[in-house]
Amino acid sequence: MQTLSEFEISVLENLALILPLPERVDDDKIFPDPTRKYSPEELAALLHLYGKYRDMTELEILHEYVDYALDLIKDSPRLPAMTRLITEVADLGRKGIIHIPAWIHKALQDAVTRDTGNPTELVEPLLLLYLVNNDKAAQRKAKHIINSCYRAARESETELNGRIDCLHIAVTCCDYVSRFNVRKAGEAWNEISHRIFAESYNLSPDKIFNLLEAANELAGYTPIPSDARQKLKNRLKETATPHSIAACAYSRYAALYL
Repeated sequence: MQTLSEFEISVLENLALILPLPERVDDDKIFPDPTRKYSPEELAALLHLYGKYRDMTELEILHEYVDYALDLIKDSPRLPAMTRLITEVADLGRKGIIHIPAWIHKALQDAVTRDTGNPTELVEPLLLLYLVNNDKAAQRKAKHIINSCYRAARESETELNGRIDCLHIAVTCCDYVSRFNVRKAGEAWNEISHRIFAESYNLSPDKIFNLLEAANELAGYTPIPSDARQKLKNRLKETATPHSIAACAYSRYAALYL
């Protein structure tokens, strides 16, 4: 994706001040609703989707959601649920897609020191700290978690939701796995998907999305059944309702990019 110059970003930000929001005429876009109280998960999913904007309308939508995210983070920066949202905002700034305030980097540093109860949630912010600040300690901590995830993902005894998260981290961050074996990772993915359909597991939208992202990374290197991927996409689409904005964002991303 081409990175916008500071001048181009400045022009867009100025236009956003004088132009109205886009007309809600495109069914495949999730337009901002200023009357809605978005959750951290919803905004993180929306930023993940529109961080890969395809046109100027989607870039304007992205800027609006970033504004919502900054307001939410500023009000409640220490909530564990904010970790992923802070990471999404900081990564957009790192890529030069948006300008972000300096305090976001402090919020990112604070986020990785808090116990979220799920170490997999710390991997992306830790790696982002390494990319932004060359923080080698953050890189080492992330690598330790990633390798633990890889081992857990291959164990059939691992609790299903945790195993999905671990496989997603291990596959998407496989460069940090000491002895990554794509065939074994593919076997783990197929075992998980078979269990889901055989036992009719009711997965949350984020777990389905994590499986689809992992499948997208693995598909070019090891057999991943296309029918299993399509079933997961269909299941994700079924969860996408106006009351579940995160599911809508995940489903739209999967349809476009996975």
